[in-house]
Amino acid sequence: MTQRVVRQADRIANTLYARGHQDLGKKLNRVVSLGEKMVSQTDQILAGHKPASRIYSLHEKKIAAIKKGKSHVVCEFGSLVALAMNEDGLILSHREYQHNVADVKTIGPLMVRFKKNTEQSPQEVSADRGFDQSSDKQKSCRRRWQINRLAVPKKGRKPHPDSEKTWFRKALKRRAKIEPVISHLKNDHRMNRCRYKGVFGDTVNVVWATLAWNTKKIISLNRAKSQKDDLKRLKRAA
Repeated sequence: MTQRVVRQADRIANTLYARGHQDLGKKLNRVVSLGEKMVSQTDQILAGHKPASRIYSLHEKKIAAIKKGKSHVVCEFGSLVALAMNEDGLILSHREYQHNVADVKTIGPLMVRFKKNTEQSPQEVSADRGFDQSSDKQKSCRRRWQINRLAVPKKGRKPHPDSEKTWFRKALKRRAKIEPVISHLKNDHRMNRCRYKGVFGDTVNVVWATLAWNTKKIISLNRAKSQKDDLKRLKRAA
């Protein structure tokens, strides 16, 4: 069925070229080329081969297949988003990727944007074990990013040298706080599905979601601060 539609569209595209409608012919010809790639890709997959560059979406060419490494969700299609959150729960930096990139390669660009947005480097950074590197690389990263402490659990059975220290445990607890924030961004602020087109649209979607979350968080922090100040005034008056 797809081959039949592609052949019909190819004949129509040639007719448009012959009648002088070059712009319409080019647009339809791009769709025909995409259809031919889909048919060829399907033949290769059914034959047991892996296509060199697989098409996952008709409307978004740069969508990637992102392996989650979890039993309930083996793979997702879309873009990968890296987030940096401070102790107050505010998203201070983010970065989007249209390919399946390793977690350890996302923290560097994230720290660069963090410093650009806040005009200062964080004193302490924590992440999950997916960001683990060798001790020498971690020391080099701390010097490069001007970070005092980097709390990342080690992969495998061998624990981190500082895993029993109080600051390391507290840092990992703070890292766990970003999990519900990610859930709120996806379910409450539409970051689970992008309604905008292209790479720029992915960035716009994340910007709107983080802006909505930060606005709510700032209002909540200000309300808590005002309530605390009112309680102090009541205690002084008493």
